[in-house]
Formats: sequence, structure tokens, C-alpha cells
Amino acid sequence: MKASPLDLITRAIALLEGKKCAREQVLEPLIEAQQILCQEMGLGVPCGSKTRGTLRECQLYARSQELPESDGEWFFYKCEGSGWKNNGKAIADWRSTMVAWKLANVFPSQKTGRSGNGNGAIAVNSDRPKTRFIIGKEISQIEARISEIKVQHGQYLVQGGHWEGKSLPEPIKATVKKLRQDVLKLKSEFDNATI
Repeated sequence: MKASPLDLITRAIALLEGKKCAREQVLEPLIEAQQILCQEMGLGVPCGSKTRGTLRECQLYARSQELPESDGEWFFYKCEGSGWKNNGKAIADWRSTMVAWKLANVFPSQKTGRSGNGNGAIAVNSDRPKTRFIIGKEISQIEARISEIKVQHGQYLVQGGHWEGKSLPEPIKATVKKLRQDVLKLKSEFDNATI
């Protein structure tokens, strides 16, 4: 169930009263509440820093652009890694950059049918058989995506620190199941590959 803006603001206040929290912990519910309220009031996405977004801002803005939050996370870490630069120039407005990248189909979720399987897999000419190297890279990338999901949904850890997928929300559970099936299929291809 989605938290209401009031619940989010109350959570931020409780974090502040405890004074044992990171800045990001307090900002996250406040930013989310602000964005929900602005969208409900038809004001669009509120302005924060134009040059740098927080991880949560990027995730929420991605969602407002009908992209998965994972694309917002990818965008955030891509920008962090480049010092918030695009083509060597400082990003003037990260939201506009995100929209431009969406229109150019840059995000991992947009790769389906174009240059991969939506999981960041390497594009391969389908006329030639895949090499073991390519298959191994695809397996590694899918396993990395499964690990990302485990990190994102760490609240589903059961006693002993093992990840229990049974209590995951259905869409996430279906994604993990599909990814695991893809890995099994690729492992079979790997075993049968000649090169």
C-alpha cells in the first residue's frame, strides 16, 4: 500500500526527533510527499536542485515519466559516476536530461527489442551462434540484475539472512522467476556452445 503524504511527513518528523539518522533518510519521505502532493494538485514535479538529484528524487522522477524506478536508480549512479556531467559538460537540469535520455531510448528498460532483452544483455547478431564468452556475459548480467532486486527488496530477508522470494510482490516475483529461467536457458546454451 502506498503511503500518504501525511504518513511520509510524519515519518520524516519522527526521524528528525530521533536525531540518529542520515540526511537521506529524512529527505526521502519529504521528497516523496512533496512529489505526490504536487502531482495531485496538478503542479507537475517540484523543483529541487537542478544540477543534482538524490537517489530517491531520480527514482520518483523516473516513475513520473512512466519509467521504472530502477531506471531512475541507474540514472543516478551513472550521473554520480560521471560527476553529474553529460558528454563532458556539467548537467544544467538533471530532469531535462532524464527526459532527453528517455526520448532517445537510453534507459535499460527501453532496451527490449532494440539491443538486448530488457535486462541489459548484450546485443548479438542472431545470424551467428553466440560464443561462450557472450553467453557467459549475458548470464553474469542477468545474475547481477537478480542481485539488484535482492538488494532493493532486502526487507524480504528471512531469519538467517537468506532471501525469501515467496513473500515478494507478484510483479517482482514474476520478474525474478523469468530472470532465473533465462539464466537456466543460457546455461544450457553455454553447455552446448562450440566456441
